[in-house]
Amino acid sequence: MRIVASTNRRAVRALLAPERVRDAATDRTVAKIVGGVRRGGDRALLAYARRFDGLDAAIEIGARELRDGAG
Repeated sequence: MRIVASTNRRAVRALLAPERVRDAATDRTVAKIVGGVRRGGDRALLAYARRFDGLDAAIEIGARELRDGAG
């Protein structure tokens, strides 16, 4: 870990600057996922949610859960 003093404006700007790094492997993976969702629709989306987000429940919630969550 590197500690940067808040008075070092140049270092703080460098840390906060959005960095766009293109990675061909990541681009291919994302394209594969998007293509899978386009072809497979909700079924593919659910599979990816389980794989990447650890979803282990229903993707839809009932009216009661919705009301309880809104309160």
